Amino acid sequence: MVATRRVLSERFPGAQYTLLVPAASAQEDSALEDVYQIRCVPYRPSPLLAMVAVLRLLGLRLRPRSLSPMLDVFERADVVIDIWGIGFSDALGSRSFRSRFASGLHFLLAKALRKPVIKYTADYGPLATRWSRFFARLYLGRCVDLILARDAQSRDAVASLGIRTPVYVCPDTAFMLEPQPSAMAMSLAERRRTQPIIGLSVSHQIDTRSRGNGDYVGLMAGLADHVVAATGAHVVLIANELAQAASADDARIVQAVLDRMAARTSAQAVTAYRSASELKGVIQQCDAVVAARYHTLVAALSMGIPSLAVGWHHKYEGLLGLVGQERFACDYQTLSLSGLTALFDDLWANREAIGETITAHLPAITQQVMAGAEHAATVLASRRQGAMR
Repeated sequence: MVATRRVLSERFPGAQYTLLVPAASAQEDSALEDVYQIRCVPYRPSPLLAMVAVLRLLGLRLRPRSLSPMLDVFERADVVIDIWGIGFSDALGSRSFRSRFASGLHFLLAKALRKPVIKYTADYGPLATRWSRFFARLYLGRCVDLILARDAQSRDAVASLGIRTPVYVCPDTAFMLEPQPSAMAMSLAERRRTQPIIGLSVSHQIDTRSRGNGDYVGLMAGLADHVVAATGAHVVLIANELAQAASADDARIVQAVLDRMAARTSAQAVTAYRSASELKGVIQQCDAVVAARYHTLVAALSMGIPSLAVGWHHKYEGLLGLVGQERFACDYQTLSLSGLTALFDDLWANREAIGETITAHLPAITQQVMAGAEHAATVLASRRQGAMR
């Protein structure tokens, strides 16, 4: 969100932003308003919201008091921009009619209010199931004016829908996020003078998906022990997503991995809240990164840090492909400790050349990110001209 606002602000100076946040986490998110200087408004898809959107499409006005704050945001907006990182995918969430219908109600409402709608840089697909494809066609094809896909595979997934909405490849705007120094980053920089620093981000998402079909925590602990033994490094275990609910909290997985490490005295946990820029400042001190979190991987690659991904979706391979490193993308379903350690050893042995290759790709990525903002500006200008006729 921070990087997206920064990129858009270069094209729309002085613009004001309101962030719609899930109602379930609205209290947590509102605490960040001062940190990020943005207003947060709770959003909850509901049957009542669906009724309001459909009636507006029919030219009828219904304004329930309970929805007024959210409706105010939509009505006053010049443009509605969805920045959710992955959507319209069989790989995430329920595939039911109800779930897929609810996932795009904000698109439907914006369309009913005749607002330009941009689906900002995100991953898409696979789209093989009935309701995923149906609602992807409906929302992306009928309600959205511009689609930005993070990589070619996601662009092709959208193209398979046969819709006419323009779609362009635009890497994640988090490539543009600036790292921010902190006490932890400074401490790691000091330690780095005498030993390597290896970042390891873990994911509750993969832990949940792998239950009954592998020991994800044990695998990550084994990898961390191997890293310490093979390189003499200090391992930084990174929790990228924090939540009050244990089932959605990476900090719980970090602690579980640390508890199972034999070399736990050579590791530390990053589990307290840090802004995205502060966390990137910590990652900046790493000599290599093994990431199960997409934005940990973006942060590392954007600074030319050799990286290996342990993922659950094609978005990891697509991201590494932007910098010519797709061979370092692993699917959690096919992981073995021997295979993972061998791949890490390859990464570590060739880290200097890999870092140079990644860095060489970054100017082109920056150009693509900024081009995404230009595409957004074109859509907004076109809609404004149409409204003036």
